[in-house]
Parts: sequence; C-alpha cells; structure tokens
Amino acid sequence: MNECTIYPSINNHNRYAIGSPDGRELERGEAVEILLGGFRIPGFIEYDSNGDYFKAMTGQSICGLYAGMKVYLATLKVTEPRWAVASGY
Repeated sequence: MNECTIYPSINNHNRYAIGSPDGRELERGEAVEILLGGFRIPGFIEYDSNGDYFKAMTGQSICGLYAGMKVYLATLKVTEPRWAVASGY
C-alpha cells in the first residue's frame, strides 16, 4: 500500500484529495488504511452531507478525516493470465 497525505479538496467542499488540494479525491467505498495510535487500521471511505469519513472494517467504528492525515491506498498490479501468455494472446 502506498502512503499518501490527504488535503481538503479545492474542487469539492467537505471532501479530501490525495497528495495535494487539487489531487484525486477519495471516493466512497475506496479501500484504505489509516494510522491510529501506531496501528494501521483497514477500512474504507464513506461520505455524507458533512463530508468524508473513514469506516473501519472491524467493529464498524468511524473516524473523521483531517488535513495532513496519512492514508495508505491499495495498489493493484495487473498482470496477464498465464494462459494468455502461453497461448500468445
């Protein structure tokens, strides 16, 4: 997972952007981990009329997001299936 800092979005009130105020906004349902008390807690992003927040996968606890918070984003590595390589596709 890549560590990123979040900032208030300049494009959308009450939303957070990744890397800079004009970066990509966090999306509802996006899987992230946040650092709380020295522990990385897995969960996902939700939002309502008050803005973005984090919802933990275990216990369904919620936590507000704030500027400068470190989040860890899942990165997916896409590779060709072995059958495609073997058959020349």
